[in-house]
Amino acid sequence: MSAPRNHLRLDARPARPARPARALAEPVLPGGAGITVLGSHLERDGVPWIPISGEFHFTRSPRATWAAELARLRAAGLNTVATYLFWLHHEPERDAAPDFTGGRDIRHFVDLAARAGLDVLVRIGPWAHGEARNGGLPDWVQHGPWHIRTDDPGYLAEVRRWYAAIAQQLQGLDAASGGPIVGIQVENELADAPDHLLTLRGIAEEVGLRAPLWTMTAWNGAVLPTQGFLPLYGGYSESFWTSAAEPWSAGCRSQFTYTHMFDDTSIGADVMPTARPESTSTHRRFPAPDPYPVATCELGSGMATAYHRRPLVDADDVAAVALTKLGSGSIWQGYYMFHGGLNPPVRGLQESHATGYPNDLPEFDYDFGAPIGSAGQVRPSLPLLRRQHRFLADFGTRLAPMVSVLPVPDGGSGSARTLRWAVRTDGDSGFLFVTNHQPHEPLPAHPGVGFEVDTDSGTVAWPAVDIGTGAYFYWPFNLDESGIRIRWATAQPVARVGGSGGPGAVRLVFVSTPGVEPRFALDLPPGATTAADGATPVPGRGPREVVVPVPADSPPLVVDTGEITLEIVVLEPVALDEFLDAEDPVGPVTDPVWVGSGSTRGAAPADVTDWSAVPVTALTAPSAPAPPRSADNDRASAPHDVDFTGAARFAIDVPVGDGLLRLEWTGDVLRAWAGDGGERRLLADQFFSGAAWEITAADLRERACVAPTAALTLTLEILPFRPDAPIWIDPRARAALVATGHEARVRSAGWRPASS
Repeated sequence: MSAPRNHLRLDARPARPARPARALAEPVLPGGAGITVLGSHLERDGVPWIPISGEFHFTRSPRATWAAELARLRAAGLNTVATYLFWLHHEPERDAAPDFTGGRDIRHFVDLAARAGLDVLVRIGPWAHGEARNGGLPDWVQHGPWHIRTDDPGYLAEVRRWYAAIAQQLQGLDAASGGPIVGIQVENELADAPDHLLTLRGIAEEVGLRAPLWTMTAWNGAVLPTQGFLPLYGGYSESFWTSAAEPWSAGCRSQFTYTHMFDDTSIGADVMPTARPESTSTHRRFPAPDPYPVATCELGSGMATAYHRRPLVDADDVAAVALTKLGSGSIWQGYYMFHGGLNPPVRGLQESHATGYPNDLPEFDYDFGAPIGSAGQVRPSLPLLRRQHRFLADFGTRLAPMVSVLPVPDGGSGSARTLRWAVRTDGDSGFLFVTNHQPHEPLPAHPGVGFEVDTDSGTVAWPAVDIGTGAYFYWPFNLDESGIRIRWATAQPVARVGGSGGPGAVRLVFVSTPGVEPRFALDLPPGATTAADGATPVPGRGPREVVVPVPADSPPLVVDTGEITLEIVVLEPVALDEFLDAEDPVGPVTDPVWVGSGSTRGAAPADVTDWSAVPVTALTAPSAPAPPRSADNDRASAPHDVDFTGAARFAIDVPVGDGLLRLEWTGDVLRAWAGDGGERRLLADQFFSGAAWEITAADLRERACVAPTAALTLTLEILPFRPDAPIWIDPRARAALVATGHEARVRSAGWRPASS
C-alpha cells in the first residue's frame, strides 16, 4: 500500500454536532398514517424511510399511457410520484365545476399510481408554476377583481371552490384511508407570504383534503411558516431562467459541492420576489437550529428550454447532483422532471412574454430532457439514477438517520483545487461521498488521495487511490453485515440480495469505481474463513482484519462464519445494469425504450441509424429570418406566427401503426402541423438545443384528432437560426449549427414501430 500524496482526514465521531439530542428522537411534525418527521429523517411505521419521488404531469401525457409509464417510474426505483394539478387545464373558463374527465382524471391517475406500487405527492396550487401560463391559474382568476396569491376574500373563495373539487376527486385516497397520497403541497415558490400558506392549508383541510405530510418549497430566501409544513428544496445543474449572457450560473455550479446551505437562490429567481421589505409577517425563516431534515422535491433531472436559453443536461450531470445531495444530507430525493410531457393540444398554455412572464417557452414541448422523455423514451440518466435508488432501497434504513459531516467549513469546498467529499455517519459507520464532476468547467484529477475517517471504533484509512476527472461515487466504512464488518471498501454498494450459499446466505452487490481497484478490508469474527477466486487476503490494520481484492465481474468473495455466509460481488456498470434489469418486474430499462398508446413495450436501439428511414420531402426553402425581438427584460422573444412565413417547409408521412418518430434537425424553431387551410392544427414544437425531436405516432394522431389507423401527413416548419441572435445555446449544439451554416434542415428522420 503506497503512502498517499494527498492526505484527507475527517473526524466523524461528533455525529450531528449542530443539533440538540432531542431533535433526533422527537417528531417535529405530527405526520400520520405511520409517517413521522423527525429532526434527522423520516420514519414510516417506525422504520427510517427515504422517499424517492419523481415529477410526472398527468395532463401533459396521454391517459392511455399512464399505467405503463407509472410502472416505468417504479422500475426506475422511485417509490413516489409527484404531480401538479394545473387549474388552467381543468377550468379554462369559469364553469360550474372543473373538468376531471379523460386526460384530466386525477383520481384515475392516483389509482394507477397505487397499482404500480407508488405513493403520491399532489401539488394542488392554486399557483403551481411548472412553466404553465399564469403559473397554472386560469385567465379569469389571474385577471379577476382580487389580489391573487394573497388572503383576499374574493380570491380565497375561488380557491376554496377549486380545492373542494380536488377533494371530491381524491376522497378516500389519502394514506390514512389506505390510499397512496402521502403528501400535499399548496402553492409553489411563494417567498414572502407564510400566513397565506397557512390559510391555504386550512382551507384544504376544511374541504376534506387529507395527507400525513404537507409540504412547501423553501428556496430563494423564502420566509416560511415555522410549523405545519415540511420544507422541500431543489438544485439544478442547468437553468433556463438565467439570462443569455450568463454562461453558467453560480447557483448551478454550487450543486456539485457538498454543503449544508440548501437554499438555492437561483431556482426560479426570475419569477420569485425576495421577501418584501414591507412584509408584516412575524415569522422567522426557521428557529435556530433548523428543526427539519433536509428534503428535496426538485433535483434537476433535466432542464426545460426557453427561447433565449437552451441547455443540454448530460446523464452524469444528473447523477452527480443527486449523489452530492445525498452526501450533503438529503433524506428525500425528489426529481423534477422525471417524466417529460407535452402541453395539451390547445395553443397558448405555456409561460410566455405575452402573458407577463420573463421567458418564452415552447407552446407544447415540455420534454425537459428527463430520464423518461415525453414519448416514453428512457434516457441514459435513468440507469445511473436507478443504481442510486437501489442503494437507497436496500441500505436507506441505515443511511437515513446518518448526519452529513463536511471536511472543510461549509461553503469552502467549492474550489476546483480542493477535492469535494463528505461523509454520512452515525459516528461509527457510514458512507464516504466524492464528487469530482461538473459540466462546463471540468475538475482536475486528484492523484494519490488517501482518506482517513476517525470513528468511535478507531480510524478508518483507505489505501491511496487516483481520482479522475468526472468521477463521483460513495464507499462504505464500518458496514456491518451479518456479524461481519466491512471496515472499508473501494467499490460502491448497490444491492443486498439472497446469496447462493443456501438459506440465510446474503449477497452484497457492489459496482466498481472507474480507475480504482476494488478492495475490501474485512473485520472477521473468530473462526471465519474467506474464499476468493485468485485473490489472496493480506493482513489489515487490526488483529482480525484482512484486505481482499475482488476484481469486477469475477466470482464473489465468500466469507463463512460457520453460521452465515456473506458473498461480496463487484460488477462493472454494464453488468450491474443487466443484473438490475433481471430483477426488474417491468422489464429491461438500460436500452432506450418507449411505450405506445396501447401500453405496448418495445426496445429501441440507441443508434438511430438502426431505425427505419422515413422519407422527408422538401417543400419550400426558407427566406431570411425576421430580426430578433426581445421583452422588456432584454430576453429574446420567440418568433410570432407571422415570422413563419419565411420558414423552410418539409412534409413527412407518418407511418401506419404506432411507433416512435425521431428527427435530427438544425435551425431555430420547429413546428409540426396537420391539415391545411382552415383545418390546420399545430401539434407540436421544439426550440433547437441539440436534442432530437421525438414523438409517438399515437400522440400525433390523437393531437390531430384523427383515427389511430388514419393516414397522417405532417408539415414541418423550421426557421433558420440567426448567428447574431442573443440566445445562449450549449456549445455542442452551437457547433452543430455552425457545421450546417445555421441552415433550417432535417438531417435525418427515423421510425421505430411499437412491439407487443
